[in-house]
Amino acid sequence: PYTDLTHASPSVTQNTDSDDILTAGLLAKGQGVYADVKELANPYISPVYGDYHGLPPLCITISQTECLRDDGLRVKEKAEAAGVRVRLIVREDLPHVWPVYHPLVPEATADLELVADFIATC
Repeated sequence: PYTDLTHASPSVTQNTDSDDILTAGLLAKGQGVYADVKELANPYISPVYGDYHGLPPLCITISQTECLRDDGLRVKEKAEAAGVRVRLIVREDLPHVWPVYHPLVPEATADLELVADFIATC
């Protein structure tokens, strides 16, 4: 998930060369289009800064090589600290939002089943 438009997560720059879809530069270009740069830490714009108490269960998918990896990890930590049930699916060397590439990417098919199982238990 893209949850911190301030780009405070280290993976934004660390993974800019390994992410097949996003780069730090592309994310930076989108900041001002989405919101006033003075408001980027507002939790309605960057949910990682929000209050996670009372949220429903969350299923998060992240690739170790994507720019938004740390955003997903930070959301997981905040949500769990607030008592929210979280399912985290982590893969190596896959593009951002790889589950949408079903049936082209074998991991997408398997992980869509994990997501469906998670939803079924909520």
